[in-house]
Amino acid sequence: MLTSTESKIGHIFMALIVIIIIVGIGFIASTGSLLLIGLLVGGIVGIVILISPKLLFMVTIFGSIVIAGLTQLYIPQLELVRWGFAGCAIYLVVYVISYFVQNSSKVREDPISPLIIWGILFIVFIFLSMILNNPNFEKLIFGIKGYFQVWGIFLALAFMPWDEKFVSKLPKFLFIIALIQIPFVLHQYFYLVPLRQGITDVVGLVPIDIVSGTFGGKIYSGAANAPLSVFCFIVFSGIIALWTNKLLSTYKAALLSTLVLFPVFINSTKISALYFIVVLFVIFRKELVQNPMSFMIKLAVVIGLLVIMAISVIKHTPESSDVRTFKDLVEFTYSYNVESETTRETRLSRGGAFKLWLAPVRSHSVKELLIGYGPGASRKPDPRVVSAIGQQAVVGNTAVVAVLWEAGIVGLILVFGLFASAFFAAVKLTSDLQYNRFQASIFQGIQAGIMVCFISLFHKNSFIFHIGYQAVLMLLFGYIVYWQKQVYLNKKNTETGLKNSSSSIVPSELTI
Repeated sequence: MLTSTESKIGHIFMALIVIIIIVGIGFIASTGSLLLIGLLVGGIVGIVILISPKLLFMVTIFGSIVIAGLTQLYIPQLELVRWGFAGCAIYLVVYVISYFVQNSSKVREDPISPLIIWGILFIVFIFLSMILNNPNFEKLIFGIKGYFQVWGIFLALAFMPWDEKFVSKLPKFLFIIALIQIPFVLHQYFYLVPLRQGITDVVGLVPIDIVSGTFGGKIYSGAANAPLSVFCFIVFSGIIALWTNKLLSTYKAALLSTLVLFPVFINSTKISALYFIVVLFVIFRKELVQNPMSFMIKLAVVIGLLVIMAISVIKHTPESSDVRTFKDLVEFTYSYNVESETTRETRLSRGGAFKLWLAPVRSHSVKELLIGYGPGASRKPDPRVVSAIGQQAVVGNTAVVAVLWEAGIVGLILVFGLFASAFFAAVKLTSDLQYNRFQASIFQGIQAGIMVCFISLFHKNSFIFHIGYQAVLMLLFGYIVYWQKQVYLNKKNTETGLKNSSSSIVPSELTI
């Protein structure tokens, strides 16, 4: 309870805040600055959401996946608003620390997920790499921010005592965000793509790449169509898993899948063909052994979708390109990613960057092989990197190569361990939650989603800088750890006889 003096101080403090806000609105409105207005509105909203952990959590996710990208593309003056959502994630960590302090004895009794251990090891190692590489302050902030800007989502979901009904609604929340992509994808396709048509020869610009939904981009530069595709396939995996377990009818599954994958067919991301196959094999791998004929039918459907996608890619290739047939597409994709050393200007191809890193004798010391050149080294000019590769070039074209340059072999092993731990945890949860068909299906879909994210490490460097991609991934990781804890508590309470089956900590019926 607050004392009378404390209550008066609180009222005075709130009154001062209100006065400052009123004066601030008048002053900033007179300047006409969108940036200042955005910061003021963000500050007001921030004061409101900080009083509710649930609201803060949802705002962090929605803002990172939707608002951050939209402002970057449509209101570039406000693109730094993503820092606000990174700040929200940091405040989630404050909530976690506060919970630890107030419930230290209970926290010690909770199981520690291997996924948490891998995550903490990766965090500690990145900071170790930073310290041992003696970075300047600017590079320090740039590098660390890129890796951990929304890891608070993961930590908060893993450690905070959230209401199960609240957590069980998160898959539906992601589905709603997937539907939100559609109007923006349509606008980008019909209005922004034509704007880019006239400059297709500038730095290899591909007009259709701007179809990135809410994941951001720049009208006359690059865009995050690849993270959008990853997100779409994660949601699609959940839909297919629910259909497989007869929780969705074939009609509903087909309709929802069409809506969710609509952006993928529009933006023609070539890696999506591989994502299709991965989702198919992960979700139906048991069926491949038990019912090969059924699996072959599903495979035929996927092949048909891949053909449609290939036609879409060819159709949207700039007229100046040599890609006119499926054979041309295969040859171009191989050359772009593997055969050539560079793609455009000074940006190395995916294969080219990896080849240059694979020259340890002439380019790396033992320390740099093991712990890298420090966070940010592959994205900011670093004299040591330039010296190692013998040219000025962007080497962090994919997450795998970027982590090798920035955190070395040990850092990459920790990343792979993080993903492997998440995948096998999802597999176990699919089995442990068989009494709850919905959650079991969700984790079957998460298995495929984790594999899609893992493959994306070899395609783009979103893992180390893109806030929307990271928010989705951290949500998956946190969701896994949360349900690991719930399953553990359920088993513990059952064994000790503290609760009977009718009042189990994980209810037998959960709905979205």
